Amino acid sequence: MKLIDTLNEALGVPSGIVEVASKIYDKIVSGKFTYIINDDEDLSIEGNSPNVIVDTFKIGDEIYNKVMYHIIVKPHPKADEVDLTGMSAETTITSIGVGKFVNKQDDVIRIIFNFVCPGDDESPSISDKDIRNNIKKFFLKGKSNMISQITHELKHVYDHSKKKTENLPSLSKYQVYKQYIGWGIKPMSNFCFSLYFMSIAETLVRPSELAALIQTNGITKQNFLSFLKNNETYSQLNEIKNMTYESFYNDLFNYVDNIKEFYNIEDKRAFALFSDKEIVDMFLTNIRERLQSEMIEFMSERILQGMPIELAKMFNRREELMFLKKAASKVFKYENNKDFYSAEINYNAKKADFVIRKLAKLYSMAK
Repeated sequence: MKLIDTLNEALGVPSGIVEVASKIYDKIVSGKFTYIINDDEDLSIEGNSPNVIVDTFKIGDEIYNKVMYHIIVKPHPKADEVDLTGMSAETTITSIGVGKFVNKQDDVIRIIFNFVCPGDDESPSISDKDIRNNIKKFFLKGKSNMISQITHELKHVYDHSKKKTENLPSLSKYQVYKQYIGWGIKPMSNFCFSLYFMSIAETLVRPSELAALIQTNGITKQNFLSFLKNNETYSQLNEIKNMTYESFYNDLFNYVDNIKEFYNIEDKRAFALFSDKEIVDMFLTNIRERLQSEMIEFMSERILQGMPIELAKMFNRREELMFLKKAASKVFKYENNKDFYSAEINYNAKKADFVIRKLAKLYSMAK
């Protein structure tokens, strides 16, 4: 391995990953942009995909021989144009025992691009030709960002290949918290986003994501600091680093009306019995308990495969029940709001500071 590759690996950027992302991007933009109209957010790549790239893709010491990708377009009445709403790499895990999961990764890279387009909930209001042309325009106008996002997903695939096992409690937190991103109650949405953003899976991909932007934009050492400070990921990390329980808690008082809407109580006079502080505290308690319960439900579903806990007791599933009991003791470790939210916020602040320092080291990759 070349010295430069060794240094990049140490920075968390596998050799060849940006080049592979660029190669995949070029293949996509030279294709026909075959897409699927679908309103099922859980659509996965099964069997053959309408879009297949057969080639050799080397990332670090991992070799992949095929890329399968879906372009999924969801009509939406509020969409004014064709726009990318998300991108994901599809990976799988399989259980090998109680709470023990092994990553299954073959030589195929699977990526899903999710778009929205104008239309009702069932069909687009623009032509097939316009959808294809607009998807292509989206790829072309944001080349550097698209390559960066593809690099982000490739790093997930690479990490999946390298990491042989998954930690179920960490996986449960990652899956549960990301469901609560984008709420109308901004402070809580930001809190949940920070937990998702700072998960192990996501922090591992950040250096590669930025490395792609550095390479594709020709960032020099002279303008590296300006590039970093204006980067969205860096800004988000800084916000998380500076978040405190006090700022989070106090900000919720600006959203008391939104919190009332959250409870969906028709007779709003019911809230006249409570002070703003009581409403905020009640909301924090409800969300804490919901997050904790959903993490346990997530783990229980995977360990007991849908079997109710009472039935598991009848069938003497001791090992599984002991694992869940141990996991629950950690999940429910904090029984009051301040301790629960403070612990998460403080942990993420320290982690964000660590990632910022790691991203600063990408200076060595600039020209």
